[in-house]
Amino acid sequence: MIQFRNVQSGTQFVENIGLRNNGNGSMQLGPIQLESADPEFSIAFEDGSDVGAQTVFAPGQQKRLVVTYSPTDDEPDTSNLVIDCGTPRCPFSIPLVGGAQPLLEISPNVASYQSTAGIEQCRDITLSNTGDALLIVTNLSIASASEGTESVDDFFVKRDGCGPNVSTCNVDLRINAQINDTIDSEVVQVCYQNNDTSFADAANLRVTSNDPSAIGGVREISLQAEDQPCLDPENIDAQLFPSNICSGGSNTIDLGVTANSPGGVGGNGELAVCTFRILSGFPFPFNPSESVPR
Repeated sequence: MIQFRNVQSGTQFVENIGLRNNGNGSMQLGPIQLESADPEFSIAFEDGSDVGAQTVFAPGQQKRLVVTYSPTDDEPDTSNLVIDCGTPRCPFSIPLVGGAQPLLEISPNVASYQSTAGIEQCRDITLSNTGDALLIVTNLSIASASEGTESVDDFFVKRDGCGPNVSTCNVDLRINAQINDTIDSEVVQVCYQNNDTSFADAANLRVTSNDPSAIGGVREISLQAEDQPCLDPENIDAQLFPSNICSGGSNTIDLGVTANSPGGVGGNGELAVCTFRILSGFPFPFNPSESVPR
């Protein structure tokens, strides 16, 4: 993105873009054009050649493209600079933004969760405005991380009008423009509560605002959750074992432990039973007051 900030009406600002063929074969450069009819933006090659023409671009050849922004009022302006080069990587587009503009930044860009089934766990998500105009956030929604994923209902935004089983909610968050080094921000809570038998969940938080540099006004961050193991059988008390193990003998027992297991191992977040088989053998009479070697 190329952003022209603090440019007053009636003045002009220029940004240079270097174009170079770094490959070992010739390529076709052009046409290069603006995607809007906004007269505030204009483009031209420094050497005066036609930006709308197709030309052969030899290996190592380079050109300088001049982008000029000449605002006629104090309203924000946007456009896209589209460059074609006749390769599978083209055309590519560079957003152009002029005048005072809001700029949404979301932190963190990945929110991680580790929670027990049925237990709500929340993370603070900070929405900041690093631009020089008022930022207005109008919608918060939970979306699938990829096609076919079923984790959307495990995440939710915790605030008025939002909540569990609400995948999208309209809001009106107004975040002031950055002044000197002071950045205004709003904090929203995004929570995770595993309600199925999955061991890992993923989704995206989508934030819709008037940030002109965001595609369709939407920016996203990733929401990721991983469940804890069912149970780690530590510090098992010797009193749990039969005390009539004779000298030189051995005994095998199954220890059944009921645990509030993550991931809904017991089904829909219910209690699950984890069974551990423990083999104990002693060359001396067993003393139940002592710890059991494992």
